[in-house]
Amino acid sequence: MDTIEENFYEIATDEIAQKKPIKSIYGKAFSDALGDKEKTMALYIKYRVKQLKDIYTEEKIKRDREAFEEKRKRDREMFSIFTFFRQGKNKFIKVFSFIPNILNRVINQWSKK
Repeated sequence: MDTIEENFYEIATDEIAQKKPIKSIYGKAFSDALGDKEKTMALYIKYRVKQLKDIYTEEKIKRDREAFEEKRKRDREMFSIFTFFRQGKNKFIKVFSFIPNILNRVINQWSKK
């Protein structure tokens, strides 16, 4: 089974095989290899894989951050809904808590008659 890193190596190798390397990375590899063609190819693969890993990591961090923010937003909404209903329940209890007192008064008055 292919790992992500293996896919990165495949991408870099394919770029070399198709003679379509990224010029800036190839230039750095060529410079670091002091013009040696085989070392240039090896360094190109190394640098390109590192770049792909960095891009993947940045995108993963971004996706994770977005997922976290979305969860945080849902949690806040749920808390708001919970708070609304809790406050509503308290108001309901306050509004209707006087009913037993009224019923007791009515019953007492009826029983006196």
